[in-house]
Amino acid sequence: RDVNHCLKLKHPSIKCSDEEFKKSLEGIWNEEYLFMLEQAYESYLFLRRQIEACDKKIYSQLMKQVAIVREGDISGVEVKWKKKPKRNELHFKARPLLHAVYGVDLCAIGGLGELTTLELLSEIGYDFSNWKEQKYFTSWLNVCPNTKITGGKIISSRMQKKKNVAGQALRQAASTVSKCKSPLGAYSRKMKSKLGKLSGTIVTTHKLARIIYAMVTQQKEYDDKVIKEQEEKRRLSKIKYMERELRRLKKVS
Repeated sequence: RDVNHCLKLKHPSIKCSDEEFKKSLEGIWNEEYLFMLEQAYESYLFLRRQIEACDKKIYSQLMKQVAIVREGDISGVEVKWKKKPKRNELHFKARPLLHAVYGVDLCAIGGLGELTTLELLSEIGYDFSNWKEQKYFTSWLNVCPNTKITGGKIISSRMQKKKNVAGQALRQAASTVSKCKSPLGAYSRKMKSKLGKLSGTIVTTHKLARIIYAMVTQQKEYDDKVIKEQEEKRRLSKIKYMERELRRLKKVS
């Protein structure tokens, strides 16, 4: 109950001054309040132990997947355990194991972290042979419009109302891609400004799904240069179009 001793335990994220911190610790030290505090602390420790047990189980399952993919050879796969993992992080670095399972590093894609990649593995697996083309994969994930055509005319292009856990995980990842300082982040910001937040997120999710499919099926690592080249081609084609329009308007005038 020593205020000066508690001040040494002040977390760096607490923004109040030391004096405000000391005043906040002044209170009534009744027995029932201390009992409630003890119960809350024990509950916190119990939940932490449960989370650590889940992480150990996830680690063991990932090692089994690596052993299956490599036919029993798990040499060269090094995993480091974290002493103090951040919020919503695993207690170990799952990226090397996920790389070993898929054969490519999906975590290198902007916005796609370990937890999202792990969720994709649990829902989809590492064998993409069930989908012969990208369009079947994106349709299964429900990240593309359900276009209905009658008589050569599009009568509806709304997305299907179905739940897909893997597709939802990719949508959540796509919603954060716009914050990344990368070509993919620039693409996401462009689509959101052009189509709106919801439609822009869907378009970005569709692009993420196509990138993942291409990486896993072709066993090629993620490369920003491809997206940069595509954006440069679009920019040059737009410049040429504007120049043609300018020449046409000059002739008309």
